Amino acid sequence: MVLKWLPVFFVLGVSAWAYYVYVFELSIPCIRYGEIFWEEEKAPNSKNSSISAELSKREAANPGVIQNWQRSTTPPTMVYITMRLIALAAFNLLFLVYLWSYYKVVSSDPGSVPNNYDPQNCSETKTDGEGTRQCAKCHNGKPDRTHHCSTCKKCIRKMDHHCPWVANCVGFSNYKFFFLFLFYIMVLGLFIIATSFYWCYKNVMQHIAGRSLQIPALFIVMCVFGFGMGVFAGTHLRLILLNQTTIETFEKRRRRRTRRSNGEYEVESIRETKSHNVYDLGAYRNWTSVFGTNPALWLLPVDTNQGDGIIFDTTTRDVHGTPQQQERNRLLV
Repeated sequence: MVLKWLPVFFVLGVSAWAYYVYVFELSIPCIRYGEIFWEEEKAPNSKNSSISAELSKREAANPGVIQNWQRSTTPPTMVYITMRLIALAAFNLLFLVYLWSYYKVVSSDPGSVPNNYDPQNCSETKTDGEGTRQCAKCHNGKPDRTHHCSTCKKCIRKMDHHCPWVANCVGFSNYKFFFLFLFYIMVLGLFIIATSFYWCYKNVMQHIAGRSLQIPALFIVMCVFGFGMGVFAGTHLRLILLNQTTIETFEKRRRRRTRRSNGEYEVESIRETKSHNVYDLGAYRNWTSVFGTNPALWLLPVDTNQGDGIIFDTTTRDVHGTPQQQERNRLLV
């Protein structure tokens, strides 16, 4: 049980560290002192000063490296302060929605199947085309697009995958929250990169970054997470617009390989009756089935799912109801 939550604690720990560095190590000092908030400490004029001698000794031992620093005495302009305050406010807003999305994807039920469910109205059938699907482990009916998660030990409606980083399955009820979680990691990462790039450039070039190694470290981490999560978010955006899950994508690839190797095609479900995805209703309808029809709620982690996750609209529902019709379509593929 404890191991299950370790990835979540790791995500929260990295998030807390990133928040601390951006707010208290970068933003607030920049607002108080400007972009370059460290400068070389000036030694006293007295030639006999012990401090001056110590500075000279350190400079001789490490030529080209400044050993002593003091806070910058050049105040930033009001324009710069205003821009930093706006960036700090935007960062806090993005960070709040990011945490909200993460909380929702972790705590929400991904879409459990009701007990004693009878899938009489579903389109997907057993491998032999006879009868409705039943879960051999749950001993319960399986609605369309439902899969059993061996980690959660239950069937999940429109299951996409099990994600250890959220300690939960990603399915019908929390898929929007998962996508927003990825999306806001990407946005926060790119935002931090954009607002800390000039600081890193100026300070690293002047060998001042050693005074605050956490800011360059944050910049590097955000490059990894920002662009990395951007790839994942783009992948899931494509799946949303196609109305397809990760599991269905891999199933489709596996069946294509099987057909090519065996020269035959065995019907398992309505998803296999045509070469295209029968759940693909067009990009807009696919999008609104997850995010709803109100654009004001699209980027907020609130429930906007359309339907119940048990019966799905298809482009061919009216002609694929019986095994005989599925067999006809099989021969036409």
